[in-house]
Amino acid sequence: MQRYHAKSTMIAYGTRCDREETTQVLEQLKVKPRQYVLYVSRLEPENNAHLVIEAYASVRTDMPLLIVGDAPYAHEYIARLKSTPDSRVRFTGGIYGTGYRELQSHSAVYIQATEVGGTHPALIEAMGAGNCVIAYDTPENREVVGG
Repeated sequence: MQRYHAKSTMIAYGTRCDREETTQVLEQLKVKPRQYVLYVSRLEPENNAHLVIEAYASVRTDMPLLIVGDAPYAHEYIARLKSTPDSRVRFTGGIYGTGYRELQSHSAVYIQATEVGGTHPALIEAMGAGNCVIAYDTPENREVVGG
């Protein structure tokens, strides 16, 4: 307003806060509600799937880590990710719609590891589903998760 003498409106991100009760995709992936860790992102270096996989190697749990996402232009990076020897790490590719909401609704933990790009809808969706969230320490993620 001061600089351009024009009114502006802030449009906040939002999401549904109800949970998807169905478990069809979980059954297809052979995971049980609240017994898996979820990471959702485009699989490219700045979204840090490699750091998540490296860190998960030191976590003592039988819970699988579901890596949900893909990128049609990052073949070498994705191949490197998939070369992990950790059999708990599972790559699902892209999952959308009800299946995606099922995964968000039933995960034990959601990991947000991106370091660029501002507010990420998947983080807000995880919070809306009531998930425990582990977020990379960036100003954007701190602003979204608040206290």
